[in-house]
Amino acid sequence: MCRLLAGYAWSPEGARLLGRLASLVASAAEYDPYLDRIHDDARHCHGYGFILLSRKGEEGWFAVYERFDAYGGPSDDCSENLEGLRRAASRVGRLLEDAGEAFLIIHARRASRGSPRGTANAHPFAVKAVMRDGVMEFYLAHNGSLEKSSLAASLGVRAEGYTDSHLLALSIAREAELTGEDLSGLLAKHYEHVKTAYNIAVLTLKDSAGRLEPALYLAAGSRDDLGEEVKRYYQHFIFEDSGAAGMASSTVYHLALREGVAGRLGTSFSPAGGGVYRIAPQARGVERLRNL
Repeated sequence: MCRLLAGYAWSPEGARLLGRLASLVASAAEYDPYLDRIHDDARHCHGYGFILLSRKGEEGWFAVYERFDAYGGPSDDCSENLEGLRRAASRVGRLLEDAGEAFLIIHARRASRGSPRGTANAHPFAVKAVMRDGVMEFYLAHNGSLEKSSLAASLGVRAEGYTDSHLLALSIAREAELTGEDLSGLLAKHYEHVKTAYNIAVLTLKDSAGRLEPALYLAAGSRDDLGEEVKRYYQHFIFEDSGAAGMASSTVYHLALREGVAGRLGTSFSPAGGGVYRIAPQARGVERLRNL
């Protein structure tokens, strides 16, 4: 149970849109009306994280990667995490003010019962695969829940030491390295582990002869047998604008409508169907690659 925003901006106006949407993730974490209908606590306050890749013009990419969870500390961890996320979203917004191009994943976590806590378990998870044509880094964030036992068994590790999302990231990286299969195929293949929902953002950074080649992959889907209120909570939306595109959780979409981000800025939102998508610099838009 998490809130998620992922997007790519190819113009200064698009970068500022990502900054505005990032602030809505922080608002959604503080109170989520969709979560309030299915849970006794409407906050996503079990840690946060983001990966931001930005640049001006043809300059090199500037990366900021941050994760935090105050769990185990002396103060109230929920309050500290929400305040930390608010500051992080504000910082992301300031960095995007000066960007001409940017990739962003920002995530607010509500941990499943019994799932590991702490900064090491905050999203997005960073993993690496050595491919035949270069090194690939993956930054993966997830909203939903997966069958941990099957993922752990495939990796030969003990399930209780990991979150389901971390196991997913490790499994995808390992299979990419062993088989060379493209990420869209691996995301579709791992849908077999879904327990509730499979809303995923993966920023890939490929180092090819010293040149960084980023791309953003998205997946959205959920089980058909979920209750209607649960489906509304897990529903994600694809957004597209003249300068940016990406995917956002239902609550972020709800807040974007309420605050006039959609419409006034010409940003369109549409429900993400069961599928795998890609946003890359050469495409400048959301490309549907596979069905789930």
